[in-house]
Amino acid sequence: MSRLLLRPLRTEPFPWEYSKSLWLAIWGVWDSGWYLDIAKFGYSTARRSGPEILNQANYAFFPLYPLSMRALGPLFGGPFNAGLVVSNVCLVVACFALLRLVRSRHGDRVARRAVKYFVLFPTAFILSGVFSESLFLALSILAFCWVAEDRLWPAATAAFLASLTRSVGVLLVIPLVLEYWNRRRVLQLPLERRGLALFLAPLGFVAFGAYNYFLTGDSLAFIRIQSSWNRGLHSPLSVLASGLVHPDVNKSFSAWMTLLVLGFLLAFVRRVGFPFAVLSLLLIAVPLATGLDSMPRYLLAVFPVPILLATLARKPLVDDAVTGAFAILQGCLMVFWASGFKLVV
Repeated sequence: MSRLLLRPLRTEPFPWEYSKSLWLAIWGVWDSGWYLDIAKFGYSTARRSGPEILNQANYAFFPLYPLSMRALGPLFGGPFNAGLVVSNVCLVVACFALLRLVRSRHGDRVARRAVKYFVLFPTAFILSGVFSESLFLALSILAFCWVAEDRLWPAATAAFLASLTRSVGVLLVIPLVLEYWNRRRVLQLPLERRGLALFLAPLGFVAFGAYNYFLTGDSLAFIRIQSSWNRGLHSPLSVLASGLVHPDVNKSFSAWMTLLVLGFLLAFVRRVGFPFAVLSLLLIAVPLATGLDSMPRYLLAVFPVPILLATLARKPLVDDAVTGAFAILQGCLMVFWASGFKLVV
């Protein structure tokens, strides 16, 4: 209904067609088109100049998610449908992994609340769409699960695949090493040589850089092409501060949402724990340094937020208030997202 009622109010041209079925098409927005392009045609140095796509190229996007769409496309009637399957299967995996991770630390009730807040986070509907967020979250949470269980090689493999999924995956090595060190310290156990396995985590990022060199002659081409999306490196604090008073409602919303999440984490930083605090700050600060666009989506990756909320919302009244507020806000935001507006991209 949102698409049918509000889409005519959107005056900008819509650059992609995802599916002829409206019920499926609403799950593809903006970057979904680039993943679909890679899944159908592979990587290319060609730069696009269609509506709202100026001098952009698909090698800006990391390969694991679109290649999964390509591999499974014949089984599900095409790569777009396959992307929906991958995203939703990974969402379920991420939920069970989060349940397992939190249960081992805080017990069953907190774990169940954490999963509830995870799927009710205001932009969590994106986890069911054709985006790489579900895959990245499933791999990231599994990596921390396996480190906590002292299964370092599976953890390193999951982190390696996460760094093949999104560029920020290269940062996982830092909090994972901190988590391993902290666990050994608490248990009063010495560090082991097999802990070095965790340093394999960034190799997905390195491998994609090598492929970029083969494709374009520049191993950092996927970073340099970001300028076509008006992205560049700036101080995260200056980007945030300017966004809070920006006349563009999309940027202002992104800034205020980022500030709320960041402020919440900093207010309870001791309760989060050092490894998760470092993870959260990296997953917020690095994308923020490139601009405010897509920050409401990027905040999904900060899975310590629902964990922290679950540890605080022990009283039924607080739990009901958070649940209701998240559900209502998520519904409102999906109205704009499904209609192609830029409030959440």
